[in-house]
Amino acid sequence: MPNKKRLSVGDPVVYQNDLYPAYHNIGVVTEVSTNTLQVLWDKEQQPRIERLDRVRKAKANEVQAQCRIL
Repeated sequence: MPNKKRLSVGDPVVYQNDLYPAYHNIGVVTEVSTNTLQVLWDKEQQPRIERLDRVRKAKANEVQAQCRIL
């Protein structure tokens, strides 16, 4: 990932906007390997394997919006 900050365990992530524009769930990185991550997505009980180029670190306002209680 040149010019991008490496993701670490515990980082909040979202899918890249151009891949899934309507998918706004926040996930948390649970494991990091060379080309993939394990991400525990919102409302799921098991982490899923995701490619590094498909997710990005979530912005603070995205995380805050996801945490609001309705």
